[in-house]
Amino acid sequence: MNHLIVNFEYYSKIKLKMKLRYSYLWIIFLLLTSCSKEELLHEFEDLVPIRFSSLYVNITTKANNISQAALPSDIEISLFSLQHPLGSSAQLWHPKEFNNTIGITNINGNIIYDNTYYFPFGEQLDFFAIHPFISTANIGSDYNGTQSTTVTLKDNTADQYDLMYASLLNQSKKSSVLVFEFHHLLTQITINIIKNAGVTIDLPLTKVQITAPQSAILDIWQGQLSDIAGQTTYTLNTNTTLSDGDNSIPGQFLLFPQKANEMILTFGNDESNVFHVALSDEPRTWEAGVNYQYDITINRNIPEITSPEVPVDDNVTPNEEVNNAGEIPETPTDSTATEPETKVSDPNPYHIHLSID
Repeated sequence: MNHLIVNFEYYSKIKLKMKLRYSYLWIIFLLLTSCSKEELLHEFEDLVPIRFSSLYVNITTKANNISQAALPSDIEISLFSLQHPLGSSAQLWHPKEFNNTIGITNINGNIIYDNTYYFPFGEQLDFFAIHPFISTANIGSDYNGTQSTTVTLKDNTADQYDLMYASLLNQSKKSSVLVFEFHHLLTQITINIIKNAGVTIDLPLTKVQITAPQSAILDIWQGQLSDIAGQTTYTLNTNTTLSDGDNSIPGQFLLFPQKANEMILTFGNDESNVFHVALSDEPRTWEAGVNYQYDITINRNIPEITSPEVPVDDNVTPNEEVNNAGEIPETPTDSTATEPETKVSDPNPYHIHLSID
């Protein structure tokens, strides 16, 4: 009997130990499972893909006329990114993930890139975008501690492009879609020719030219242009027959924001009717992202009409002058009359009036 009691107590202790052991194992299992779920959830939350969209600020044509639109589709853009801890800013230019990566816009204005990158956990990203895509080899050159590239403009306006820049700083995984707002870095120049009634212009306006700087350094980190230099002659080819009144010349100049001194208008193809029109003092500078329309009024015949020689009239008294009709012209009474010159009359800095007399 005693033997049975001892065996029973022995087996009871063994069962209790096994239950405790299984309980401990179950608790450990539950803890491990819980940790795994949290880690998995944490890891899942970190995997937030980086997506881009785009807008651009329209060229300003008059005060307070600012609007936005989506970029056209199939436009190539250069993408860059810098990574830094939360609460601080990037100190060195070391692109991560995006380093002159090609982004292409779609019909909705979204910017699509190859592969998929994700926001890093516990850190932020600064993004930079340039339109159009930079294909030159000097990307990565050091310029005063930052990233830069040389920008060279085409001298034929038909080949020019609109240089634009955008940046997004301190972005984290909380951002769903990043919207780049592009700003223009160049000045837009358009031409309107006003032909006065009674003026005869028998030759088409074949081209308009402006001499201005051709190259500059673009700071990719700051989005600023510097070292604007290298004069060249930009040509807007047109074959426009002018009618009375306003004649808006198709095309435009896209130039660095450094004002030129004159505009050259060529009529016909033999270079015998070329007019140098001095640009007025106002505006004193050209601003990036602004359209300056130059209205040029023509007050003379082109080509100049030469009248046949008039026979000498022996009955004319001395010091009198004979005009083409054989009549004596009236003597001007305006003592302030001066030689014809280029005129400016409109104080609006976006709309400039000049003339050819």
